[in-house]
Amino acid sequence: MNNFLWGRYFALKQVREQWLLTLVTAIGVLIAAALLAAVPIYSNTMSDLGLRFRIEKDLEKPIDRVSYTTVEGLSLGGRSDMRYRDALEAVTSGRFSYLSDETFIEIRSDRLVASLINVTNTFPENKKLFQLAEESVNQNSWNTFFVWPSGFENHVKIVEGRFPVDEGKDLEVVLPDGFQAHVQLNDKILITLPQHDDCQNLEKSQDAQVAQDEKTCEPTLNLSGHFVASIVGFIKPKDPNDLRWQFAQLRESSANWNVPNSLIDPRSGVDSARDADYGVTRVTEDFGGMPLLTNQYQLENILAFDAPDLTVRQRVGIIPNVKAIGILDVSRIIDDFSIWTNDINKRLGLVAVTTNKLDSALEKYRNTQSFSKIPLFLILLQVVGIVFFYLVVVSKLFQDRQFNETQLYVTRGANNFQIVGFGFVSALLLILPAIFLGPLVADQAIAFLGITPQFDVINNGNFLPTIIRFDSFLFATGGAILGLIALLIPTVLLTTNNVLRSRIDRMRPSQKNVLQKYYLDMLFVLLAILLIWQLNQRQTIFDPDSVGRLVDGSCFVIYSFCYNFSCSKFTAPFLSSISEYPYQTFDAI
Repeated sequence: MNNFLWGRYFALKQVREQWLLTLVTAIGVLIAAALLAAVPIYSNTMSDLGLRFRIEKDLEKPIDRVSYTTVEGLSLGGRSDMRYRDALEAVTSGRFSYLSDETFIEIRSDRLVASLINVTNTFPENKKLFQLAEESVNQNSWNTFFVWPSGFENHVKIVEGRFPVDEGKDLEVVLPDGFQAHVQLNDKILITLPQHDDCQNLEKSQDAQVAQDEKTCEPTLNLSGHFVASIVGFIKPKDPNDLRWQFAQLRESSANWNVPNSLIDPRSGVDSARDADYGVTRVTEDFGGMPLLTNQYQLENILAFDAPDLTVRQRVGIIPNVKAIGILDVSRIIDDFSIWTNDINKRLGLVAVTTNKLDSALEKYRNTQSFSKIPLFLILLQVVGIVFFYLVVVSKLFQDRQFNETQLYVTRGANNFQIVGFGFVSALLLILPAIFLGPLVADQAIAFLGITPQFDVINNGNFLPTIIRFDSFLFATGGAILGLIALLIPTVLLTTNNVLRSRIDRMRPSQKNVLQKYYLDMLFVLLAILLIWQLNQRQTIFDPDSVGRLVDGSCFVIYSFCYNFSCSKFTAPFLSSISEYPYQTFDAI
């Protein structure tokens, strides 16, 4: 091994003395590594653009990108249901922490009845709740419900008053801005729970005549509950377009809570039970309801204590950053959504309704993406062939210049093993930097394509969003290895056993016909024509619907045109002439 690496003492000296030849060769190796590294970078970039187009097309409304699950019928204060709610949040946040910065939670109670207590600032301690309830019979009442959107305090601003505190025993709530027309700051409202009696809830007969004759149960016991809530503030969203507010309002386009002109009295006969899937906006507009917003402490410690059997609905979901989703994330996201649904319905045993349009869009994209793998493989084969052809031609041009130097080493006692080792070390000095610089050069070149007219439609004239992944360095290593092989070929051919044969070939070169001279050029031109024809037939290397019918065939024609031209025999005299100068000194020895 020491004999094989003896050339390390002379390699750096050779680089300095033959800097022009080294520069030309280094550029060739760098181009080889960059071309191969560009294949996965370009493929991933085009796939990411196609994925973005697919998501924007299938999920045109931003709210459709929100994925969430809904569980009905949980009791607010039940210990088992509280554990279910915590587990639902933990499963969602643990599964999609890479996809969304925050797990959104909304807990909303069933419809309740509220009435205003005729006091100013202090609660009348000498009055009991049932006495206040009796007085409220003669007062106006309205529909209301409690709602807690997670983290809402950080995304709203106080118009008047303050937020509910995380301490104490008094229930505090805030209202959307505009409800000042109905209640005032520091008002206290009496909340009445749904009434229950001792009658069984039996279904009537489907026969109308029989059902008419059936006796109805007359309750002997009626139960009802009451508690008091204080209004401590009025709020409005900082950013009405924030998806969290559309999430809290259940698919409503407007993020502002619209305040009804009048609060509907549930005793007036107006149907107020249709609250299954209506968000805050529908509640306030159609049914004159009042959303009472409170924080997590108030909900789980005070309200749950006052009304432990209050039925609530919990929705847990994520707002994924779709711009950060790449082609490598598609399969993982689809699998995680499937596992997430299975964890909720089977492992937790909850009856949950999942709303997820993102999963369908990604599945559709993954099915169409498989059609682009064959054209990309053909492009990869073409690029590899062009790279290797380029390196072999450049190396062949300098074979004559290396002959005298190799012959000198042979006359000084160097054996074949040492000659090849010297060439290996010299080539290694060129390919190691190319492995690390190749992906960087390819990344910048592909990003620059974004300002070309072909990509202006989908990228608005900006640089393409490229990402250098590990496979780019693997491809660059493959290009560098091709360069190593190409640079070692002349050294192997010019070893001791081939010196005489090489001298005879130079003195009496054999004449080759045009086909023998340019067969590689013709082969690559035919491959380019075949690939261009295929691109013209399909209009793109990808599925047209997945990338917005982007025509990018010209990008791959550049590969064939530039490098077939640069490596053709017409440029050989120029490349040979620039290598004359470094060897003039050596020829004089």
